[in-house]
Amino acid sequence: MKLPDKNFLPLCHWAIDTVPKSQARAYLVWDENPAQLVFCLRHLRRDRTNQDVNPVLTLQLLGRPIKLIRYGPGPERDGKKCRRVELKLTGDAVLDGEDAEVGNPIKILSLGSSPEPEANVKPISRGVASVETSHLVLLNPGGHLNDELVNFGLKFMSDASAHQEQFLLLPTYFYSRLIGVGGKERIDDWTAIWTAWSPARTPYIVIPIHDEPDHWVLVFGVIMPGTGKAHAIHLYICDSLPGVHGDAVGNAAKQCGKYLLCKARQIMHIDVECRAADIRVLTVPVPIQPNTCDCGVHVLMNAQTFFADPRRAHEKIAEAWYWMGWIANNTRASLKKVLEDLLEK
Repeated sequence: MKLPDKNFLPLCHWAIDTVPKSQARAYLVWDENPAQLVFCLRHLRRDRTNQDVNPVLTLQLLGRPIKLIRYGPGPERDGKKCRRVELKLTGDAVLDGEDAEVGNPIKILSLGSSPEPEANVKPISRGVASVETSHLVLLNPGGHLNDELVNFGLKFMSDASAHQEQFLLLPTYFYSRLIGVGGKERIDDWTAIWTAWSPARTPYIVIPIHDEPDHWVLVFGVIMPGTGKAHAIHLYICDSLPGVHGDAVGNAAKQCGKYLLCKARQIMHIDVECRAADIRVLTVPVPIQPNTCDCGVHVLMNAQTFFADPRRAHEKIAEAWYWMGWIANNTRASLKKVLEDLLEK
């Protein structure tokens, strides 16, 4: 089997010297002869004494989570050394609120070599979250999700999306940094993000905003192509308590939109001043939370709907039915299970 001849599914974002390279990403493909999954993985750090994967990588296959447990020496394929990977597939960490029927675990996969040299290959570090054991109690019913949990949940779900190359995921502190002292200059220093971002190929932007004191909203930004060299940005607010916080959320979305539109034009070498008319803010008819504590969970599940298919979500943005179909408590329990398993490792 020649790996380049197969249809590959990208699993994660990668860069070489901070410049995105498709050949350096991890890929997953089904090989019919012999029947097995084959993929390139250069981003796993492992303990060389016991071959344990560190950290444990969780990904999605057919909508269900897979956990890589161990890998070790494997066969040689097409002149390249491979690894054998032991996986565990469970139904305990389903993030969409469904009950999963899972058959026998997948035990062994073959691990192909990356076509790029191993030297200087490193993951883009954007979207990293630091979750501690003490945060897990916030996932119990009635808990308010903090920045770490929201960042982790968004990163976990975005990494499982087959459409990662279509959207840019920003961390929860993007807006607070932007409006702080020297905000624009500090955000400009996020070179790993802006070097990797191509607004033409990645027009969708996911922005979680913490509206003080304790409310979360999600904003979807879309870079819209225009006539000639002019572009605009549309911002869609997903607020599970609409109107409660007055104009604060809309104003926050506009400030984010202005920065992102100007940054997009800078990247695309478009010398046009950003005007208020180029920034359009709309409200999405997302489900309303029945309490004062589930806003962070609503952010995660509205994002999950978007990650499933960004283009279709944009097309169906005004249709309330499209954003239904999940349960907050199931989401809390599922994410808690994922974190407990990871922290245990």
